[in-house]
Amino acid sequence: MKEEKNHDMVELYRRFEKAGLSHAAFCKKAEEMGIKISPSTMTNLKNGVQISGASVKNVLKVLGITRSEFYMDVDKEDNPKNPKNKKKTVIAESSRGGFIVDSDDSAYYGYTGDFHAYFFHTQKERKDLLHGILHLSEEMNEHGFFKATLKLYADSVFPKSKPVEKNYTGGYIISKPMLSVYCYLEDEDFGEISFIVFEHFHIRKEILHCKLGSAITVSSGDQKMPTLHRILLCREELSNEQMKIVRGQLRLNGPKIIITKQKYKELLESNRLSEAFQNKLRENVRLESYYVVQESLFISDDTAGLDFEKSLSILKDYSIAPQYNKVGKSSNTQMFELYKQLTSHYKQNQD
Repeated sequence: MKEEKNHDMVELYRRFEKAGLSHAAFCKKAEEMGIKISPSTMTNLKNGVQISGASVKNVLKVLGITRSEFYMDVDKEDNPKNPKNKKKTVIAESSRGGFIVDSDDSAYYGYTGDFHAYFFHTQKERKDLLHGILHLSEEMNEHGFFKATLKLYADSVFPKSKPVEKNYTGGYIISKPMLSVYCYLEDEDFGEISFIVFEHFHIRKEILHCKLGSAITVSSGDQKMPTLHRILLCREELSNEQMKIVRGQLRLNGPKIIITKQKYKELLESNRLSEAFQNKLRENVRLESYYVVQESLFISDDTAGLDFEKSLSILKDYSIAPQYNKVGKSSNTQMFELYKQLTSHYKQNQD
């Protein structure tokens, strides 16, 4: 039986043909731009075989087309008509500005259904992860978003009590120009609204197995403070042992991995690293000197005045703390590879 060609790859190859270049000339042009595109990638593209997201991005870059422009054009040419549209309680056009408000739009393929959600507790002493179930529906709510719910198993204010089940309702929507999924969730009983944002990429008939995103919540405990998290959304529930492994991907970090000398020693003695990785770590680790300052010791008083606050701000600007924290391509790729190794869900959906 002949394998069906991937629609997006066929359309991408059509864009390549419009450029009027041979495979060799196209690969040479890419090389001149500092982009590596192999002949096998172009052969797969010609045959309508799915290539990696990174390869799609590279081909589009050489063609001078953004991903959002490409997929918006593809959907204009291929607007699927589905009878279930008539059953919707809210009738809407396929898009509202840059937002996609039709659940039959290809942008939503693979993104609906249940995800297990994991992120750090705001209590420092807790070493496990908060766990919830996020459901992204195909039904639209009265606000013009698609329905979203989150069942979160939170801590009780009373010691030794069972976790409190918090139920959030809200909505989510996909923005094609921003290549993002936006989700808001509210719990009326607790008077709380939280937000989740994660990257969107067309996967058509495939299923989204896992994604790292950013979440904004309010911290637990007596003092309720705005808190930014990295959040993992995945299809399979993780065990306690698996959560210990993925914790590292949920930390907010900059380009440098910095650990104390004591922690480095503990890590090497823990036997948690593979021998090959440990050897590479020893070869590449570099010992540098850092000054450590506890910010809480620099609380200003009435006599210190504005100069004290200005000095503290200048001190912070000299620190190595990152200016922002972005869930980049490498983080998502690392998380996906880790998820494939840890769970059976990915393999089952490939069989």
